[in-house]
Amino acid sequence: MPDDARDDPPLDTVREVARRVLDGPLRGVTRIEKGVNALYRLDGEAETAVLKTPLYATEAAFLAEPAVLERIGRGTPVPVPEVLATLPADDGPLDTPSYVMAFVEGRDVDHVPTLSPATRDRLVREAATHLAAIHDLGTPDRYGQLTVEDGQLVVAPAFDSWCAQFDAMAEDVTAALGGDGPLTDAEPRFADLASEVRAALVDASAVPESPAPSLVVRDYRLANLVLGGEDADPLVRGVLDTSGLVGDALLDVAKAEAALVDLPLGGTDEAATLRETLRATYAERRGCDPDDLFDQRYPCYRLYARAYRLKAFDYAMQFTRETDADAVAERSRRFVADRLAAVRATG
Repeated sequence: MPDDARDDPPLDTVREVARRVLDGPLRGVTRIEKGVNALYRLDGEAETAVLKTPLYATEAAFLAEPAVLERIGRGTPVPVPEVLATLPADDGPLDTPSYVMAFVEGRDVDHVPTLSPATRDRLVREAATHLAAIHDLGTPDRYGQLTVEDGQLVVAPAFDSWCAQFDAMAEDVTAALGGDGPLTDAEPRFADLASEVRAALVDASAVPESPAPSLVVRDYRLANLVLGGEDADPLVRGVLDTSGLVGDALLDVAKAEAALVDLPLGGTDEAATLRETLRATYAERRGCDPDDLFDQRYPCYRLYARAYRLKAFDYAMQFTRETDADAVAERSRRFVADRLAAVRATG
């Protein structure tokens, strides 16, 4: 973890939260070694739950996550865990915000290549279906990060245009390519790409000023899902991790495509098929023609999505089909070069 990460909370205070939230006696607390937050499995006599508390995020940004999960759970068929309790820092034993969600039984799979081809096909179809349902939810009519103020989801800071919001995000991700920011590699491998990527993304003419505002969860990937068995229907039993951004829904699709297809399987014939399946399924669920929906802005979003992963390349390596970091880096450079050419071709 970088030096600016918070320390894990003491186990005694985690147990205190568990006793407050769970019904019946507490049997045990186990640290879940996954992701960039502190996660604990809480085993009670009557139920099992998971406590989550941030190691990096601000309180307002972090508390948007359980609020977004509840919003998705109320308004869509997407399988999200029930939020059992939300605890601001000043209303609980921990000195950081936290929330407790119901434990979702199933398979915890991080690596797309370990799934069978048939399961990968089902995964991208369900991903597209879930994202389409989430994007059909109503949102505020201004763009920006969702946070919590006085217990309510609000956009803050708010941007009058999506272009301005995306420019800010592009500035952040290109700075991160050079190692500036949290959760970046100690020795950035792609710092030389930062200026070209920034030039392509900031003030990009293809990015629309006012697309329909949508709830963008930004992190739909296998590590944030719980799966059933190979023959389970549906395959995805739980979508565990969401962030909150009001923006262009196609950015969400591009980030999911990067996580489920491009990064783990890019350069294979199967990747091209899965990419087409993801887009066609999403467009069908939204009632659109894929050729009309995936327009000239999409190369910008795909470039952004890959840059977002490359800023933490050492972490991203665990999700690729190759074990040779140099091979993955070379494949990523070819991907970036192709996306830069596609963005430039849009004007």
